[in-house]
Amino acid sequence: MKAKRAADAEKPAWMGRSRIPAVDISRYRDGRFVLRCELPGVRQDDLTVLMKDNELTIKAHRSWSEEGLALLREIPREGFERRFVLGSELNADNISARFSQGILTLEIPRGKGEKRGISIGNTN
Repeated sequence: MKAKRAADAEKPAWMGRSRIPAVDISRYRDGRFVLRCELPGVRQDDLTVLMKDNELTIKAHRSWSEEGLALLREIPREGFERRFVLGSELNADNISARFSQGILTLEIPRGKGEKRGISIGNTN
């Protein structure tokens, strides 16, 4: 059992957590993949999804303006980019994407496809 250092004991529970949003990826019997990415505070206009050479890229950033002097900042403002290599059997031409309540859901069928941006539907 590893002992806690005194400095660690004083940190709030959220400290040390990754700033990269959580992702779930599932593969179904028909061969399709479903990827869900948690993006709280991200607007659909601030989100980009691209598939190229079997590599899926998700880019996002949070943007808002503040007039007041920040006294405490725990909400990350920086953008992020995540890349996933999902295999050569995927069809980029038929990826469906929807963004609802801060969750991006991508459904990726089997088959070969071309490089392209992916249009994100809004179900709000």
